[in-house]
Amino acid sequence: MPMPQNSTIDWLSLRTEVDLVSLVRERIPLVQKGSRWLGRCPFHDDKAHPNLDVAPDRQYWRCWVCGVGGDAVDWIRMTQNCSTMEAVRYLRQWRGDPVVPARPSRPDPFPRASRSHRDAAYQVLVSTLGLSDPHRDALLARGLSLRQIRANGYASLPPGVRLEALEALRRSVWDLHGIPGVAYHADRDRWQIKGAPGLLIPVRDRLGRIQACQIRNDGTGPRYQWLTSTPDDHGWTGTSSGTPFHVAGTRWMHGSATWWVTEGPLKADVVASHVHHPVIGI
Repeated sequence: MPMPQNSTIDWLSLRTEVDLVSLVRERIPLVQKGSRWLGRCPFHDDKAHPNLDVAPDRQYWRCWVCGVGGDAVDWIRMTQNCSTMEAVRYLRQWRGDPVVPARPSRPDPFPRASRSHRDAAYQVLVSTLGLSDPHRDALLARGLSLRQIRANGYASLPPGVRLEALEALRRSVWDLHGIPGVAYHADRDRWQIKGAPGLLIPVRDRLGRIQACQIRNDGTGPRYQWLTSTPDDHGWTGTSSGTPFHVAGTRWMHGSATWWVTEGPLKADVVASHVHHPVIGI
């Protein structure tokens, strides 16, 4: 059975089992010195004597003058000026790996809805979901007041209430196409709210409209994720949220000569609550 192209085992074999000497010799001549092979480094003007050292027992090469070195993937990446994944594909072909069948094509994504339309949908979503006690307590521990928590519109996204939230969306918003996080399956004529369970953090533009949502993940995986419905290969389609920046503290925006910049929307909300200036969360 062919090894999947994203297999960790296959990736490691490209770094540890490729005939590194034969690979390097395709580009430069090598002379054997004991267990090592020496050649002229292609990354600098190596005229005096060979300084590129290829150690097949370690699956590693290095130039002792310019300091460049790496494994087989690095060699292809640097000599052919290509990306890591392009180097991996080249080495698979060079090694004669079996061709892996192409993955099923993904559905076409929806165009992203307008900011006002996204704001209308997300306002319904956060008001329907509500905020759990553990999430509220975590926000209080960050220094936000109950009034600020309500104003910022945080919500909890557990698995169990998504059907109720979806029905509220379908009753209140005339069209769900292009709302990041809301996916559609054409064959089943079915809608679904995507996203890992966690704290839903509204991401607002300078007018205070919610243009996307970020999730602080309660489970495994990346701690912060975007609420997105990027098309996958199981028939579900939707749209990506992109990576918009968040404007916090809009109440202090007009007339303020000072703007702060920080990492992420939640941190921006916390900073704005303390400095009383607008804060951009990137």
